[in-house]
Amino acid sequence: MMKRLFFAFFPALLAAALVCRAEPVKKKFVLFGWELQEATPGQILANADKLAGTPFDGVGIYLKIKDAEGKECSYRGTVSGLEWPKGVFDPYLPDLKRFAETDHLKESFIVSFRSPSKRLGWTDDAAWHATANNMRELAILARKAGIKGLVADHEDYGKQRQFFRKEGDPPYDELVKIARERGRQVFGSVFREHPEVRILFYWFLSEKYDYLASGDPSAEVRKKQDLWPAFADGILDVMPPTARIIDGDENAYRADYLTRDFHVSACNQRILAPKLISPENCAKHALQVQVGFGIYFDMYANPEGSYWYFGPDGGSRAEHLRRNLVEASLLADEYVWFWSEHHTTVKWENLPLHKRIDGKDVTWDECIPGFFSAMSGVRDLDGGLRRMRAELEAAGKLVDENQNPSCAADGGMPLPAPYEVWRGKDAEGAVFRLDGEVGDGDSTSLFMGGTKSGTMFLDHKGVVPGGAYCVTCRAKGDRPYAKVSWKRDGRWAQGKPDAEFEFGAADASGWCTGEAYFNVPPGVDAMCIIMYVAPPRKVSDEIWFDNIHIYKLR
Repeated sequence: MMKRLFFAFFPALLAAALVCRAEPVKKKFVLFGWELQEATPGQILANADKLAGTPFDGVGIYLKIKDAEGKECSYRGTVSGLEWPKGVFDPYLPDLKRFAETDHLKESFIVSFRSPSKRLGWTDDAAWHATANNMRELAILARKAGIKGLVADHEDYGKQRQFFRKEGDPPYDELVKIARERGRQVFGSVFREHPEVRILFYWFLSEKYDYLASGDPSAEVRKKQDLWPAFADGILDVMPPTARIIDGDENAYRADYLTRDFHVSACNQRILAPKLISPENCAKHALQVQVGFGIYFDMYANPEGSYWYFGPDGGSRAEHLRRNLVEASLLADEYVWFWSEHHTTVKWENLPLHKRIDGKDVTWDECIPGFFSAMSGVRDLDGGLRRMRAELEAAGKLVDENQNPSCAADGGMPLPAPYEVWRGKDAEGAVFRLDGEVGDGDSTSLFMGGTKSGTMFLDHKGVVPGGAYCVTCRAKGDRPYAKVSWKRDGRWAQGKPDAEFEFGAADASGWCTGEAYFNVPPGVDAMCIIMYVAPPRKVSDEIWFDNIHIYKLR
């Protein structure tokens, strides 16, 4: 029996293992929202230089056009039962090709599948043929333009309960089979035309976690007469190995790092969601359905008392966004998407804005100072913190928290305060001392030699989780190495990643500069700057450290 169970689940286990072994992927940020819904591709392109100053890799493209008979073909009518003419969106093709060649637009997604404003009959072959045709048109357009992605949104805006059985539908067991076949039909047309497509679902299966809290998820699905899991099963049935689905988990709008909501969502998406689909699709889900999250800008701007509200954290609401985004970016496989409503990302020129946007003249960065700086710092931590340091330095606000950066003598032995020594078991005959003749710009520095083990270190207390720092030092001698480790209540904080220094080439005087940029991890209250010779160490190694600076950036 156990052997049969193992081999039944082996494909899923193998797929999960492959996911774990995959190379790290650069995380991408994609913008959606009211501000883009009335814009043509050309109008967005005309503002590409403005988008270049934001942390986004792409945007949502909301296509609308009139056909030869004057009828509007719109992303809102993809699932309407009305069939679009072949090539109806081709006039946009030249502009869309430029998206794929333009920084901050390369990861754009064309908005496609959307719940209908008037329910389609599940047995209405003509209506579902039209839906498959419309999705095929968008897939062909995306492939020709070099656009990677489509967006699918089955939220029931029109209250039609398309994906639940209603009175007059076939019996549920029969309808489940029909819904699965419709999933194959509609998205099979996409995969045939664009086999490498990325489809971002605002929800794929992440909407259905309430079913999973029970001991029998299938019974809960049947109880609600829910058809979406069957439709999703049909999508997976026909998805080729080259395609990907991103489960965007729109519930993450209210996810907070403080309560580890992003971790819970990621576990749900990976471990629990596959219980809603057929066993034969579990391996495909593990390998080809990516964890994603939605971030709602208005959460950080709405007034207190709103259901959609996050208050200040670490001194500001922008900092709350940053801390949430750190978690979302860490746990997402590749994409984090953003929804914008009452303000705009940039001051658009000649871009028609949705009538519901009441803060048209105020960008998100103006509404919440530091908004995009916080986002950029997550997207490019090292680069963002370097820019922050340069801005503070230019403004004369860069403060060094080290009491003795120049390693000046103070009578302490063997090193001046606040520096200390740790001797390893192979440190017999080791020398740790203040050198009064060698220095970087002066005549004092910290010296160590004659040992295969042992370090010089500096404990710096009072750090706050989430705080951003730059620590620098100068070094001379054999293979300098330095890192920042973490403590809590005077003890080493286990499981916290070290921040290692990067050392550049030595200058004419033999000194080189080492730098480390980092955010303080949760659960610590002190950093320990540790300096020594990089392994493999020899008794003959000698090294000097000097000008050790601790700059708090945020």
